Amino acid sequence: MQRQRYIAVLSAFLASLLAAGLLFAQAPAPTPDTVVLADKKEKTGQVAKETYKELSLQDAKGGTETIQWANIADVRYGDRPGSCISGDSAFSRGDYAQALEGYRQVVADVDGNKARAIFRQHGLIGVARSLVALRKHDDAVKAFNDLLTKEPDSRFLRDAHLGIVAALRAKGDAAGATNAITRAATEAKSKSLEEEFSIRLTLLKAGLLEDDKKWADAQNEYSSIARKADKYPVLSAAAKIGLGRSMLNVGQDQKAMAHFTELQNAASSNRYLLCGALSGLGDCAFAAGEKSKQPNDYRTALGYYVKAGVIGFPGKGEPSAEHERALFMAGCAYQALSTVYTEEQAKRFFAKRAELAFRELIAEYPASTYVDPAGKRLKEVLVTAGAAEEQ
Repeated sequence: MQRQRYIAVLSAFLASLLAAGLLFAQAPAPTPDTVVLADKKEKTGQVAKETYKELSLQDAKGGTETIQWANIADVRYGDRPGSCISGDSAFSRGDYAQALEGYRQVVADVDGNKARAIFRQHGLIGVARSLVALRKHDDAVKAFNDLLTKEPDSRFLRDAHLGIVAALRAKGDAAGATNAITRAATEAKSKSLEEEFSIRLTLLKAGLLEDDKKWADAQNEYSSIARKADKYPVLSAAAKIGLGRSMLNVGQDQKAMAHFTELQNAASSNRYLLCGALSGLGDCAFAAGEKSKQPNDYRTALGYYVKAGVIGFPGKGEPSAEHERALFMAGCAYQALSTVYTEEQAKRFFAKRAELAFRELIAEYPASTYVDPAGKRLKEVLVTAGAAEEQ
């Protein structure tokens, strides 16, 4: 009888614990991730995998759905590491050294099983981008390669290849950048990447030809891209803008001016194309100024560059290359005006404006290919402005 009472009491006690959730308590379920689709609909679950092709989302019942990146507008992670969030915050405010620490901690958190494995590639790409922003080009190349080695099918595969080319180009290693383009093109073919990525690589190749002053070869590349890139508005615009610059550089001044005027008239709502067209017209006026050494030509060029900079100011996620170039060339026009005027006050005025333009470019776009030439010109205008001691 006592044994039965004991069992009854124990059973009641265990039942109370179960009711209170204190027996066999489970760890709280992770906060679900949310995938926002291009049509604004949302799907929740846990992101199990992210590759260059698609995202795999696991639902509460263990089922898995794969979603192509082309159909995804955004991904909100329920348990994104705090180190990743702090890295993003530091990067957005321009504190790239702090961002670098944050992203390195993300990788350490994953390796220490403190964060999900999918976040390793987020940390690795953040490390590489921070090094680019810090102008540590060799280290950036190593970091991008580290990502490609550890996460060969990463969602950031394209960014890593493009980043390697950009870093090598920025440090002046044209041969290395060319080899990197060839490597990326080979992988693009083996993994059946989309045509858009191949066109991006060809644009980079054309840019390298411009850097090397092989204007005719660059003109041929840009012309080829312009003919086949119509369904990619930004890439098509970049090719058409580059084609106009190449015309100007091979001495086809009038043809280049007509080309840029046509682009300006056809730009419509394509702000990137309009920005490039205005800068191209500025280049035509600047080239005339280099021949005439007349202030009016440089002033005309300056007007185009300033207008291009305002119209082409990029929104979040939009390409900034033409805006960067407009800033740089505005600085060059101001600098040119500081040399053609003889009055000391005018020289100092325009030199100061050139200084501000170059400083803005360097501060806002630390990874830009125009940072190094802007830095060299900045030293020159500081002397003209009588402020060399500020450098």
